[in-house]
Amino acid sequence: MKKILSGRMAWVAQQPDRLRLTILDPAGRPAVLLATDGETVWLDIRAEEKHYIKKARRFSLKRLVGIDMTLKDVIRVLLGEVPLRPYHQVEVVRSAGFGTARFFSSEGKPVTVLKYQETPFFITRADYVDRMPALFLRLTRKTETADELPKYPKELDFEDEAQNRFYLRVDRFWADPQVEPDLFQLWGLVVSRWMM
Repeated sequence: MKKILSGRMAWVAQQPDRLRLTILDPAGRPAVLLATDGETVWLDIRAEEKHYIKKARRFSLKRLVGIDMTLKDVIRVLLGEVPLRPYHQVEVVRSAGFGTARFFSSEGKPVTVLKYQETPFFITRADYVDRMPALFLRLTRKTETADELPKYPKELDFEDEAQNRFYLRVDRFWADPQVEPDLFQLWGLVVSRWMM
């Protein structure tokens, strides 16, 4: 809808399906709280004074970031991984330290296209075409320099087929912190059903 919204976000993610994120408003107060323990999603949108509970397997982040992304995909990307769709065959083309890997279904249709630098190895872009129309999601990852071996991407840029974008610049990242399981739940919410 040609709107540009910006803000700060903090998250804690744990494989395979646990996530807690907080989006701050311009004054630095929590505007959106989301938590999932892999089975249930708790969502608190403070600006609208609305609280929702939904099953995690059907949940999409479209309402929050404008792009239809599943929780499992987002968790993997935030933890530095690049998800792969099921594939039958792969075709690799290399040139001058860079490469492109195309993954095809058993019917011969492309499902994922990865672009990467070879030394040090780092996937810089992933195009997912497992939904219609052809471009479902493009994920672009950047590092500070071409020579560093990153533990995580410094920039994540998601784009869908309608050219909606969600751009995330990572300022700080802690790997393997101690996390209590109850962090991935929001209790005490006034519950209403989110009908999508």
